[in-house]
Amino acid sequence: MLEALYFITTLQTAPKALLRLIHQRRSLESDFRTVVMNFLRRAAYRSTRQGFRKLACDIPGMLAL
Repeated sequence: MLEALYFITTLQTAPKALLRLIHQRRSLESDFRTVVMNFLRRAAYRSTRQGFRKLACDIPGMLAL
């Protein structure tokens, strides 16, 4: 089953170029999430969910990782 995604943008570019930009952004978000999850595991959180909850409002704690 195909999933339809809709985007609103002010960019005026070719559809293929826009698709490439969207793909790159989604890839970066995935990479960033992986890095954060690895930091939480190294900090000995039992689960990434627990780490996200504990550090959600603790900027100094996040930077300490």
